[in-house]
Amino acid sequence: MVYRSIETSLWSDPRIRGLKFQGRYLFLYLITNTHTHVGGIYYLPRMAIALETGLSDKVSQTALDTLSGANLAHYDDDHQVVWVVNMFRYQGRGEKNAIAVANHLRTLHASPLIDDFLDRYPHVQRFIKRTPVKKRGGLPTTLRYRVLERDEFTCQYCGEGAPDVVLEVDHIVPTSRGGRDEIENLKTSCARCNNGKRDRVSGVGPQEQEQEQEKEIKTSSRSATPSRDNGSEIGLVWNHFADRHPKAVLDEKRRKIIGARLKAGYTVEQLTTAIDGLHLSRWHVEKGNLTIEYGLRNAQQIEKLIDIAETPGHAERVRGKKAGRTCGCGRALGPQDHGECWKCREGR
Repeated sequence: MVYRSIETSLWSDPRIRGLKFQGRYLFLYLITNTHTHVGGIYYLPRMAIALETGLSDKVSQTALDTLSGANLAHYDDDHQVVWVVNMFRYQGRGEKNAIAVANHLRTLHASPLIDDFLDRYPHVQRFIKRTPVKKRGGLPTTLRYRVLERDEFTCQYCGEGAPDVVLEVDHIVPTSRGGRDEIENLKTSCARCNNGKRDRVSGVGPQEQEQEQEKEIKTSSRSATPSRDNGSEIGLVWNHFADRHPKAVLDEKRRKIIGARLKAGYTVEQLTTAIDGLHLSRWHVEKGNLTIEYGLRNAQQIEKLIDIAETPGHAERVRGKKAGRTCGCGRALGPQDHGECWKCREGR
């Protein structure tokens, strides 16, 4: 078991006192989790943060932005490396620890945070002279300017422009996923949007996005089962969902969610009906936002989706409402309705 020292003066630090609860909680996690290193700079996947803290991706990103702004901790999304700025100062005294950190830095895949770390703790540098850390070369100045000029010095995510925000040149397909330093793979981004994007692919067409999703499915194949399961009640529920989403993967998380709902007393028929309701719901009809995790997240949601599936013409009314067509009674009209809704027709 590894122990970490925490100075009691932490709580009187104005930077800590200025944080909201989520920021304080995440900072404590960053200095005490099982992935930490004495140097305070270490590999920490996003998935681990979400799983171990219970914070949503959006909340954790906001908290990381706050910690970075206060110069308490920084996160490199391309390499999934975190650096708690003052951790080595309190945890890593002595030459032995400096040598350990020098050896550890070579495992961090040339994260740009390594340069920042060495600027703050230059005495570590002399222990890695024989095997210097490989640094990632920056973009040529001429290429960077061409991208900024092409995008009219405006962030392509939020629309803000210089001099109101600090502009950077962002990789559409991150270098960590094989993206190249080519103008077609570069776009202008403000610092905040670039930090919030992390290592996701953005601004690409449907074909490229589909290829990216296929790549993610392949990389998760070690922990995921095939896309179909024909040997259990869980498999029957999943196959009903997979009929419309053949590329979806039945991983351990989804297996547990379906299993928990079956254990709670729901039948296979009820869960497959809920999945039908999910496809008919406004979230899917209007936005195409459909996940089985969302549909089966709790009993209240399941009951709501079953009602949707069993209500005649629900999807058509959602589409009609989106198009602005309504009946005299106020209900939205579907594409098959001519002047009045299904309920008014039944009442005649």
